[in-house]
Amino acid sequence: MKKVLLLLVAVSFSFVSCDKNDDNQVVAETSPIHGKWEVKTYDSEVTLNGEPFEDGEIDFEDIVGTVFEFKAGNKFSVSSYNDEEGKWETDEGTYVYHTAQNKVDYTMVDPDGTSYTQTMDVKLLNSTNFNFNITSEEQIDENFIFKLSLDLNCEKVK
Repeated sequence: MKKVLLLLVAVSFSFVSCDKNDDNQVVAETSPIHGKWEVKTYDSEVTLNGEPFEDGEIDFEDIVGTVFEFKAGNKFSVSSYNDEEGKWETDEGTYVYHTAQNKVDYTMVDPDGTSYTQTMDVKLLNSTNFNFNITSEEQIDENFIFKLSLDLNCEKVK
């Protein structure tokens, strides 16, 4: 999962800006999004110039088991297994849950101090299930457009 998150960071170029009309809100502890969510299944689509990558070219095996946590005060963390290091790692950031738009914008800070914002498009959110999509697209150079789309199906951790 660490590779996938880093890949999303690398290819993410669309930063989210908010205006006064956005429904930015601090999520109360009773909100359905508040808590820990573990990835149980996923679907992925990776394309280069609109053509699918062959299976096995990108490893998504560590996605299952990743835990997204939405905490009070709009704090956010992602715990994933780093297979290269052989250990679990946690990255922290902040989030804004836009209930009316069915999306969550989360902001993370890289070790070099740069920050990025990514959007989760919420497909389902209730007291036990949280399913969302993360999509990122980048023009690598004048000849290549890389696109990654992940549908993640999570269950609430008790």
